[in-house]
Amino acid sequence: MTPLFIYLYSHIGGADLLRKIVAPITHELSSLTGDLPAGIMLSVATLFMLWGLCYALYKRRIFIRI
Repeated sequence: MTPLFIYLYSHIGGADLLRKIVAPITHELSSLTGDLPAGIMLSVATLFMLWGLCYALYKRRIFIRI
């Protein structure tokens, strides 16, 4: 419902902020699994956090329109 907001949020730097939140967890996992699987887990976790933001905005009926 708010695709433009999420697109702008992720490109302005919001995705980097979420990535910095999840990075310490996946950094610990990289010692167990290696760098490539840890990078994939980091990207998937960031994606789910962006999806969670969309879901929270939808549940609160906050729609950003231009």
